[in-house]
Amino acid sequence: MTCGAVPPIDAPGGGVKVFPMGRTPRSPHEGLPQELKRALQALLTGPEEQVEAAVDKFCAKHPEHEEALRRVARGEAEAPMQAEPGEVGEVELPATASLPESAPSERIGPYRILETLGEGGMGTVYLAEQREPVLRRVALKLIKLGMDSKDVIARFKLEERALAAMNHNCIAKVLDAGTSERGQPYFAMEFVEGVPLTRYCDKHRLTLVERIELFKRICSGVQHAHQKGIIHRDLKPGNILVRRDNEQHVPKIIDFGLARATNKDLIGQSIHTEIGTFLGTREYMAPEQARHDTEGVDTRADIYSLGVILYELLTGELPFSAIELSKGGDLEFLRKLTEVDPPLPSTRIARGSKETAQANADKRRTVSATLTRKLKGDLDWIVLMAMAKEPERRYDTANALAMDLKRYQAFEPVIAGPPSTSYRVRKMIRRHRGQLSAAAAVFLSLLVGMVAFYQQWTKAEDLA
Repeated sequence: MTCGAVPPIDAPGGGVKVFPMGRTPRSPHEGLPQELKRALQALLTGPEEQVEAAVDKFCAKHPEHEEALRRVARGEAEAPMQAEPGEVGEVELPATASLPESAPSERIGPYRILETLGEGGMGTVYLAEQREPVLRRVALKLIKLGMDSKDVIARFKLEERALAAMNHNCIAKVLDAGTSERGQPYFAMEFVEGVPLTRYCDKHRLTLVERIELFKRICSGVQHAHQKGIIHRDLKPGNILVRRDNEQHVPKIIDFGLARATNKDLIGQSIHTEIGTFLGTREYMAPEQARHDTEGVDTRADIYSLGVILYELLTGELPFSAIELSKGGDLEFLRKLTEVDPPLPSTRIARGSKETAQANADKRRTVSATLTRKLKGDLDWIVLMAMAKEPERRYDTANALAMDLKRYQAFEPVIAGPPSTSYRVRKMIRRHRGQLSAAAAVFLSLLVGMVAFYQQWTKAEDLA
Protein backbone atom coordinates (compact mmCIF):
# COMPACT_ATOMS: atom_id res chain seq x y z
CA MET A 1 0.00 0.00 0.00
CA THR A 2 1.36 3.38 -0.91
CA CYS A 3 1.21 6.44 1.22
CA GLY A 4 -1.83 8.57 0.51
CA ALA A 5 -2.35 12.28 0.34
CA VAL A 6 -0.84 14.09 3.26
CA PRO A 7 -2.99 17.12 4.01
CA PRO A 8 -1.37 20.52 4.40
CA ILE A 9 1.16 21.07 7.18
CA ASP A 10 2.04 24.52 8.45
CA ALA A 11 5.70 24.15 7.56
CA PRO A 12 7.57 27.09 5.99
CA GLY A 13 6.26 27.55 2.48
CA GLY A 14 3.19 25.46 3.27
CA GLY A 15 5.21 22.30 2.77
CA VAL A 16 5.07 18.88 4.33
CA LYS A 17 7.85 16.96 6.00
CA VAL A 18 7.41 13.22 5.44
CA PHE A 19 9.45 10.52 7.11
CA PRO A 20 9.45 6.68 7.07
CA MET A 21 8.18 4.36 9.75
CA GLY A 22 9.99 4.15 13.05
CA ARG A 23 12.18 7.17 12.33
CA THR A 24 12.15 10.66 13.77
CA PRO A 25 12.75 13.77 11.70
CA ARG A 26 16.20 15.25 11.55
CA SER A 27 17.67 18.17 9.68
CA PRO A 28 20.75 17.21 7.64
CA HIS A 29 20.82 20.72 6.16
CA GLU A 30 21.82 22.50 9.36
CA GLY A 31 24.77 24.85 8.92
CA LEU A 32 24.29 25.38 5.19
CA PRO A 33 23.12 28.67 3.64
CA GLN A 34 19.43 28.75 2.75
CA GLU A 35 20.04 29.04 -0.99
CA LEU A 36 22.32 25.97 -0.93
CA LYS A 37 19.70 24.03 1.01
CA ARG A 38 17.08 24.72 -1.64
CA ALA A 39 19.42 23.93 -4.53
CA LEU A 40 20.64 20.71 -2.89
CA GLN A 41 17.09 19.57 -2.18
CA ALA A 42 16.25 20.01 -5.86
CA LEU A 43 19.24 17.87 -6.86
CA LEU A 44 18.42 15.06 -4.44
CA THR A 45 14.84 14.80 -5.70
CA GLY A 46 15.94 14.53 -9.33
CA PRO A 47 16.24 11.35 -11.42
CA GLU A 48 18.30 8.75 -9.56
CA GLU A 49 20.68 8.19 -12.45
CA GLN A 50 21.61 11.90 -12.51
CA VAL A 51 21.86 12.65 -8.79
CA GLU A 52 25.46 11.52 -8.20
CA ALA A 53 26.92 13.49 -11.11
CA ALA A 54 24.81 16.54 -10.22
CA VAL A 55 26.00 16.48 -6.60
CA ASP A 56 29.66 16.20 -7.71
CA LYS A 57 29.25 19.22 -9.96
CA PHE A 58 27.44 21.16 -7.25
CA CYS A 59 30.13 20.40 -4.66
CA ALA A 60 32.83 21.55 -7.08
CA LYS A 61 31.10 24.93 -7.32
CA HIS A 62 30.95 25.27 -3.53
CA PRO A 63 34.20 23.74 -2.20
CA GLU A 64 33.91 25.58 1.13
CA HIS A 65 30.76 23.56 1.91
CA GLU A 66 31.75 20.31 0.19
CA GLU A 67 32.04 18.21 3.36
CA ALA A 68 28.62 19.29 4.64
CA LEU A 69 27.06 18.86 1.21
CA ARG A 70 28.51 15.36 0.83
CA ARG A 71 27.29 14.42 4.30
CA VAL A 72 23.80 15.62 3.46
CA ALA A 73 23.81 13.77 0.14
CA ARG A 74 24.92 10.53 1.80
CA GLY A 75 22.33 10.91 4.53
CA GLU A 76 19.56 11.53 2.03
CA ALA A 77 20.64 8.55 -0.02
CA GLU A 78 20.88 6.14 2.92
CA ALA A 79 17.76 7.25 4.80
CA PRO A 80 15.61 9.84 3.08
CA MET A 81 14.00 11.76 5.90
CA GLN A 82 11.92 14.24 3.98
CA ALA A 83 10.52 14.82 0.55
CA GLU A 84 10.40 18.06 -1.36
CA PRO A 85 8.14 20.39 0.62
CA GLY A 86 4.55 19.37 -0.04
CA GLU A 87 5.59 16.14 -1.76
CA VAL A 88 4.67 12.64 -0.65
CA GLY A 89 6.72 9.61 -1.59
CA GLU A 90 5.61 6.03 -2.11
CA VAL A 91 6.23 4.82 1.45
CA GLU A 92 5.16 1.38 2.63
CA LEU A 93 2.85 1.49 5.65
CA PRO A 94 3.01 -1.49 8.03
CA ALA A 95 -0.13 -3.06 9.45
CA THR A 96 0.79 -1.83 12.92
CA ALA A 97 2.80 1.26 13.68
CA SER A 98 4.50 2.78 16.67
CA LEU A 99 3.97 6.45 17.42
CA PRO A 100 6.74 8.95 18.07
CA GLU A 101 7.10 10.14 21.64
CA SER A 102 5.61 13.53 20.72
CA ALA A 103 2.43 11.95 19.36
CA PRO A 104 -0.90 12.45 21.10
CA SER A 105 -2.76 9.69 22.88
CA GLU A 106 -3.73 6.68 20.82
CA ARG A 107 -7.18 8.13 20.12
CA ILE A 108 -8.37 11.58 19.03
CA GLY A 109 -12.13 11.82 19.19
CA PRO A 110 -13.54 8.89 17.21
CA TYR A 111 -10.21 8.20 15.46
CA ARG A 112 -7.50 5.69 16.38
CA ILE A 113 -4.03 6.92 15.43
CA LEU A 114 -2.07 4.46 13.27
CA GLU A 115 0.97 6.36 12.05
CA THR A 116 2.56 9.76 11.58
CA LEU A 117 2.37 10.79 7.93
CA GLY A 118 3.92 14.24 8.05
CA GLU A 119 5.06 16.96 10.41
CA GLY A 120 5.61 20.69 10.13
CA GLY A 121 6.37 23.56 12.42
CA MET A 122 2.75 24.08 13.49
CA GLY A 123 0.91 20.84 12.88
CA THR A 124 1.14 17.08 12.38
CA VAL A 125 -0.79 14.77 10.07
CA TYR A 126 -1.58 11.24 11.18
CA LEU A 127 -2.96 8.22 9.42
CA ALA A 128 -5.99 7.34 11.54
CA GLU A 129 -8.81 4.83 11.50
CA GLN A 130 -12.47 5.49 12.18
CA ARG A 131 -14.66 2.52 13.16
CA GLU A 132 -18.03 4.16 13.79
CA PRO A 133 -20.40 5.05 12.22
CA VAL A 134 -18.33 3.89 9.20
CA LEU A 135 -15.08 1.98 8.91
CA ARG A 136 -12.49 4.03 7.02
CA ARG A 137 -8.99 5.43 7.14
CA VAL A 138 -8.47 9.17 7.18
CA ALA A 139 -5.62 11.68 7.21
CA LEU A 140 -5.98 13.60 10.45
CA LYS A 141 -4.39 17.03 10.82
CA LEU A 142 -3.78 18.22 14.37
CA ILE A 143 -2.33 21.50 15.68
CA LYS A 144 0.69 20.87 17.89
CA LEU A 145 0.51 21.56 21.60
CA GLY A 146 1.64 25.10 22.39
CA MET A 147 1.04 26.32 18.81
CA ASP A 148 -2.45 27.61 19.48
CA SER A 149 -1.72 31.28 18.78
CA LYS A 150 -4.38 33.49 17.21
CA ASP A 151 -2.69 33.54 13.80
CA VAL A 152 -2.03 29.79 13.72
CA ILE A 153 -5.60 28.94 14.64
CA ALA A 154 -6.89 31.49 12.10
CA ARG A 155 -4.89 29.86 9.29
CA PHE A 156 -5.90 26.38 10.45
CA LYS A 157 -9.58 27.33 10.53
CA LEU A 158 -9.35 29.06 7.15
CA GLU A 159 -7.89 25.92 5.62
CA GLU A 160 -10.56 23.75 7.21
CA ARG A 161 -13.41 26.03 6.11
CA ALA A 162 -11.98 26.48 2.61
CA LEU A 163 -11.73 22.73 2.05
CA ALA A 164 -15.17 22.14 3.51
CA ALA A 165 -16.62 24.72 1.10
CA MET A 166 -15.33 22.82 -1.92
CA ASN A 167 -16.85 19.75 -3.51
CA HIS A 168 -14.83 18.60 -6.48
CA ASN A 169 -13.39 15.19 -7.33
CA CYS A 170 -9.97 16.75 -7.95
CA ILE A 171 -9.73 18.31 -4.47
CA ALA A 172 -9.20 16.33 -1.25
CA LYS A 173 -12.32 16.49 0.92
CA VAL A 174 -12.73 17.38 4.60
CA LEU A 175 -14.78 14.71 6.39
CA ASP A 176 -14.92 15.93 9.97
CA ALA A 177 -13.54 18.48 12.42
CA GLY A 178 -13.32 18.83 16.17
CA THR A 179 -11.12 19.39 19.21
CA SER A 180 -8.98 16.77 20.94
CA GLU A 181 -9.14 15.96 24.66
CA ARG A 182 -6.13 18.28 25.07
CA GLY A 183 -7.93 21.15 23.40
CA GLN A 184 -6.09 20.90 20.05
CA PRO A 185 -8.18 21.66 16.93
CA TYR A 186 -8.12 18.94 14.27
CA PHE A 187 -9.82 18.00 11.05
CA ALA A 188 -10.03 14.71 9.16
CA MET A 189 -9.60 14.46 5.41
CA GLU A 190 -10.02 11.63 2.97
CA PHE A 191 -6.89 9.48 2.77
CA VAL A 192 -5.93 9.40 -0.89
CA GLU A 193 -3.43 7.00 -2.34
CA GLY A 194 -1.41 8.86 -4.93
CA VAL A 195 1.95 9.88 -6.38
CA PRO A 196 3.15 13.47 -7.05
CA LEU A 197 2.11 14.69 -10.51
CA THR A 198 5.42 14.77 -12.42
CA ARG A 199 6.66 11.54 -10.84
CA TYR A 200 3.42 9.81 -11.78
CA CYS A 201 3.54 11.03 -15.38
CA ASP A 202 7.16 9.95 -15.81
CA LYS A 203 6.62 6.60 -14.11
CA HIS A 204 3.73 5.75 -16.44
CA ARG A 205 5.39 7.40 -19.46
CA LEU A 206 2.33 9.47 -20.30
CA THR A 207 2.31 11.01 -23.77
CA LEU A 208 1.84 14.73 -24.42
CA VAL A 209 -1.83 14.09 -25.17
CA GLU A 210 -2.32 12.20 -21.90
CA ARG A 211 -0.46 14.86 -19.91
CA ILE A 212 -2.57 17.64 -21.39
CA GLU A 213 -5.77 15.73 -20.58
CA LEU A 214 -4.60 15.24 -16.99
CA PHE A 215 -3.64 18.90 -16.75
CA LYS A 216 -7.08 20.00 -17.93
CA ARG A 217 -8.59 18.04 -15.04
CA ILE A 218 -6.30 19.88 -12.65
CA CYS A 219 -7.46 23.18 -14.16
CA SER A 220 -11.03 22.11 -13.46
CA GLY A 221 -10.20 21.61 -9.77
CA VAL A 222 -8.40 24.98 -9.55
CA GLN A 223 -11.34 26.67 -11.30
CA HIS A 224 -13.70 25.20 -8.67
CA ALA A 225 -11.52 26.52 -5.83
CA HIS A 226 -11.45 29.99 -7.41
CA GLN A 227 -15.23 29.97 -7.82
CA LYS A 228 -15.48 29.20 -4.11
CA GLY A 229 -13.29 32.20 -3.36
CA ILE A 230 -10.07 30.32 -2.59
CA ILE A 231 -6.59 31.08 -4.00
CA HIS A 232 -4.24 28.14 -3.39
CA ARG A 233 -0.93 30.10 -3.60
CA ASP A 234 1.27 26.97 -3.55
CA LEU A 235 0.32 24.93 -6.60
CA LYS A 236 3.15 22.58 -7.62
CA PRO A 237 3.53 18.92 -8.63
CA GLY A 238 4.12 17.85 -5.00
CA ASN A 239 0.71 19.27 -4.03
CA ILE A 240 -1.10 17.40 -6.81
CA LEU A 241 -1.26 13.66 -6.22
CA VAL A 242 -2.37 11.31 -8.98
CA ARG A 243 -3.77 7.79 -8.78
CA ARG A 244 -5.01 5.35 -11.39
CA ASP A 245 -8.72 4.51 -11.21
CA ASN A 246 -10.39 2.34 -13.84
CA GLU A 247 -7.77 3.24 -16.46
CA GLN A 248 -8.26 6.94 -15.64
CA HIS A 249 -5.56 9.22 -14.25
CA VAL A 250 -7.24 10.98 -11.32
CA PRO A 251 -5.52 14.04 -9.77
CA LYS A 252 -6.13 15.35 -6.24
CA ILE A 253 -5.08 18.86 -5.22
CA ILE A 254 -3.89 19.00 -1.60
CA ASP A 255 -2.18 21.42 0.81
CA PHE A 256 -4.34 24.52 1.10
CA GLY A 257 -2.22 25.65 4.06
CA LEU A 258 -1.28 28.89 2.26
CA ALA A 259 -4.71 29.49 0.80
CA ARG A 260 -6.08 33.00 0.69
CA ALA A 261 -9.81 33.68 0.81
CA THR A 262 -11.64 36.11 -1.42
CA ASN A 263 -15.09 34.79 -0.52
CA LYS A 264 -16.83 37.17 1.93
CA ASP A 265 -17.86 34.20 4.09
CA LEU A 266 -14.24 33.12 4.52
CA ILE A 267 -12.26 36.34 4.27
CA GLY A 268 -12.68 37.11 7.96
CA GLN A 269 -10.45 34.14 8.70
CA SER A 270 -7.62 35.30 6.44
CA ILE A 271 -4.34 36.38 8.00
CA HIS A 272 -1.74 38.69 6.55
CA THR A 273 1.43 37.43 4.89
CA GLU A 274 4.43 37.92 7.13
CA ILE A 275 6.51 40.79 5.73
CA GLY A 276 9.90 39.67 4.41
CA THR A 277 8.89 36.02 4.19
CA PHE A 278 8.47 34.10 0.94
CA LEU A 279 5.33 32.01 1.33
CA GLY A 280 5.15 29.40 -1.38
CA THR A 281 7.65 27.54 -3.55
CA ARG A 282 10.03 29.74 -5.49
CA GLU A 283 10.15 27.73 -8.71
CA TYR A 284 6.34 27.95 -9.08
CA MET A 285 5.71 31.37 -7.50
CA ALA A 286 4.12 34.26 -9.38
CA PRO A 287 6.15 37.53 -9.49
CA GLU A 288 3.53 39.51 -7.57
CA GLN A 289 3.50 36.88 -4.82
CA ALA A 290 7.30 37.00 -4.57
CA ARG A 291 7.13 40.80 -4.22
CA HIS A 292 4.81 40.41 -1.20
CA ASP A 293 2.22 42.37 -3.18
CA THR A 294 -0.65 41.24 -0.95
CA GLU A 295 -3.25 43.41 -2.70
CA GLY A 296 -2.00 42.37 -6.14
CA VAL A 297 -2.25 38.61 -5.54
CA ASP A 298 -5.48 37.23 -6.97
CA THR A 299 -6.51 34.03 -8.75
CA ARG A 300 -4.09 34.80 -11.58
CA ALA A 301 -1.19 33.95 -9.24
CA ASP A 302 -2.46 30.36 -9.41
CA ILE A 303 -2.65 30.65 -13.22
CA TYR A 304 1.07 31.47 -13.25
CA SER A 305 1.81 28.39 -11.14
CA LEU A 306 -0.29 26.27 -13.49
CA GLY A 307 1.79 27.62 -16.38
CA VAL A 308 5.01 26.50 -14.68
CA ILE A 309 3.51 23.07 -13.99
CA LEU A 310 2.43 22.73 -17.63
CA TYR A 311 5.92 23.81 -18.77
CA GLU A 312 7.44 21.04 -16.62
CA LEU A 313 4.89 18.43 -17.70
CA LEU A 314 5.61 19.08 -21.38
CA THR A 315 9.40 19.44 -21.28
CA GLY A 316 10.63 17.63 -18.17
CA GLU A 317 12.42 20.83 -17.14
CA LEU A 318 11.53 23.91 -15.11
CA PRO A 319 11.63 27.36 -16.76
CA PHE A 320 14.00 28.41 -13.94
CA SER A 321 15.62 25.67 -11.88
CA ALA A 322 16.08 25.86 -8.11
CA ILE A 323 19.82 26.33 -8.67
CA GLU A 324 19.25 29.25 -11.06
CA LEU A 325 16.87 30.96 -8.66
CA SER A 326 19.14 30.44 -5.64
CA LYS A 327 22.11 32.31 -7.17
CA GLY A 328 22.59 35.88 -5.97
CA GLY A 329 20.16 35.91 -3.04
CA ASP A 330 16.63 37.27 -2.75
CA LEU A 331 17.13 40.43 -4.83
CA GLU A 332 18.51 38.48 -7.78
CA PHE A 333 15.68 35.96 -7.40
CA LEU A 334 13.14 38.78 -7.65
CA ARG A 335 14.93 40.30 -10.65
CA LYS A 336 14.89 37.00 -12.55
CA LEU A 337 11.28 36.34 -11.73
CA THR A 338 10.07 39.82 -12.70
CA GLU A 339 12.40 40.72 -15.60
CA VAL A 340 13.97 37.63 -17.20
CA ASP A 341 11.85 35.78 -19.73
CA PRO A 342 12.17 31.97 -19.60
CA PRO A 343 13.10 30.10 -22.76
CA LEU A 344 10.28 28.78 -24.91
CA PRO A 345 9.36 25.19 -23.96
CA SER A 346 10.41 24.00 -27.42
CA THR A 347 13.88 25.54 -27.02
CA ARG A 348 14.26 24.50 -23.36
CA ILE A 349 14.68 20.88 -24.40
CA ALA A 350 17.66 21.68 -26.61
CA ARG A 351 19.49 23.59 -23.86
CA GLY A 352 20.47 20.45 -21.96
CA SER A 353 22.57 17.51 -23.07
CA LYS A 354 21.35 15.19 -25.81
CA GLU A 355 21.12 12.39 -23.26
CA THR A 356 18.85 14.43 -20.96
CA ALA A 357 16.71 15.61 -23.87
CA GLN A 358 16.20 12.07 -25.11
CA ALA A 359 15.52 10.79 -21.59
CA ASN A 360 12.76 13.38 -21.18
CA ALA A 361 11.37 12.56 -24.62
CA ASP A 362 11.42 8.83 -23.82
CA LYS A 363 9.27 9.46 -20.75
CA ARG A 364 6.73 10.93 -23.17
CA ARG A 365 7.07 7.99 -25.58
CA THR A 366 8.67 10.02 -28.36
CA VAL A 367 12.06 11.31 -29.52
CA SER A 368 13.55 14.71 -28.72
CA ALA A 369 13.24 16.10 -32.25
CA THR A 370 9.55 15.17 -32.43
CA LEU A 371 8.91 16.56 -28.95
CA THR A 372 10.49 19.88 -29.94
CA ARG A 373 8.38 20.04 -33.09
CA LYS A 374 5.14 19.32 -31.21
CA LEU A 375 5.84 22.00 -28.62
CA LYS A 376 6.83 24.68 -31.11
CA GLY A 377 4.13 27.22 -31.82
CA ASP A 378 0.79 26.99 -30.03
CA LEU A 379 1.98 25.09 -26.94
CA ASP A 380 4.89 27.52 -26.56
CA TRP A 381 2.52 30.49 -26.54
CA ILE A 382 -0.11 28.86 -24.30
CA VAL A 383 2.50 28.11 -21.63
CA LEU A 384 4.08 31.56 -21.79
CA MET A 385 0.71 33.34 -21.71
CA ALA A 386 -0.11 31.49 -18.48
CA MET A 387 3.33 32.51 -17.16
CA ALA A 388 3.23 36.16 -18.23
CA LYS A 389 5.03 38.50 -15.81
CA GLU A 390 2.05 40.85 -15.68
CA PRO A 391 -1.17 39.30 -14.29
CA GLU A 392 -3.31 41.18 -16.82
CA ARG A 393 -1.57 39.37 -19.69
CA ARG A 394 -2.31 35.90 -18.30
CA TYR A 395 -5.45 33.86 -18.80
CA ASP A 396 -8.24 35.28 -16.64
CA THR A 397 -9.26 31.86 -15.33
CA ALA A 398 -8.03 28.28 -15.10
CA ASN A 399 -10.95 27.33 -17.34
CA ALA A 400 -9.72 29.77 -20.04
CA LEU A 401 -6.32 28.06 -19.96
CA ALA A 402 -7.94 24.63 -20.30
CA MET A 403 -10.14 25.87 -23.17
CA ASP A 404 -7.10 27.14 -25.09
CA LEU A 405 -5.51 23.69 -24.71
CA LYS A 406 -8.75 22.21 -26.02
CA ARG A 407 -8.57 24.51 -29.05
CA TYR A 408 -4.99 23.40 -29.65
CA GLN A 409 -6.08 19.76 -29.58
CA ALA A 410 -8.91 20.49 -32.02
CA PHE A 411 -6.53 22.33 -34.42
CA GLU A 412 -8.44 25.57 -33.83
CA PRO A 413 -6.84 29.04 -33.42
CA VAL A 414 -5.71 29.61 -29.84
CA ILE A 415 -6.05 32.83 -27.85
CA ALA A 416 -2.37 32.81 -26.89
CA GLY A 417 0.20 34.10 -29.34
CA PRO A 418 3.64 35.68 -29.54
CA PRO A 419 3.94 39.08 -27.85
CA SER A 420 3.57 42.08 -30.16
CA THR A 421 6.57 44.10 -31.37
CA SER A 422 5.47 47.15 -29.37
CA TYR A 423 5.26 45.06 -26.19
CA ARG A 424 8.74 43.62 -26.75
CA VAL A 425 10.12 47.14 -27.34
CA ARG A 426 8.52 48.40 -24.10
CA LYS A 427 9.99 45.44 -22.22
CA MET A 428 13.42 46.12 -23.68
CA ILE A 429 13.23 49.79 -22.71
CA ARG A 430 12.20 48.91 -19.17
CA ARG A 431 14.87 46.23 -18.83
CA HIS A 432 17.68 48.46 -20.11
CA ARG A 433 16.39 51.76 -18.72
CA GLY A 434 19.74 52.77 -17.22
CA GLN A 435 21.80 52.12 -20.34
CA LEU A 436 19.20 53.75 -22.59
CA SER A 437 19.04 56.83 -20.35
CA ALA A 438 22.81 57.18 -20.52
CA ALA A 439 22.80 56.72 -24.28
CA ALA A 440 19.99 59.28 -24.62
CA ALA A 441 21.99 61.77 -22.51
CA VAL A 442 25.07 61.31 -24.73
CA PHE A 443 22.96 61.68 -27.88
CA LEU A 444 21.31 64.84 -26.52
CA SER A 445 24.70 66.34 -25.68
CA LEU A 446 25.94 65.61 -29.20
CA LEU A 447 22.79 67.10 -30.68
CA VAL A 448 23.14 70.30 -28.62
CA GLY A 449 26.79 70.53 -29.65
CA MET A 450 25.93 70.09 -33.32
CA VAL A 451 23.22 72.77 -33.14
CA ALA A 452 25.61 75.21 -31.46
CA PHE A 453 28.28 74.44 -34.06
CA TYR A 454 25.79 74.97 -36.90
CA GLN A 455 24.71 78.32 -35.45
CA GLN A 456 28.32 79.51 -35.15
CA TRP A 457 29.05 78.32 -38.68
CA THR A 458 26.06 80.18 -40.17
CA LYS A 459 27.08 83.37 -38.34
CA ALA A 460 30.60 83.08 -39.75
CA GLU A 461 29.18 82.60 -43.24
CA ASP A 462 27.01 85.71 -42.89
CA LEU A 463 29.96 87.82 -41.80
CA ALA A 464 32.01 86.60 -44.68
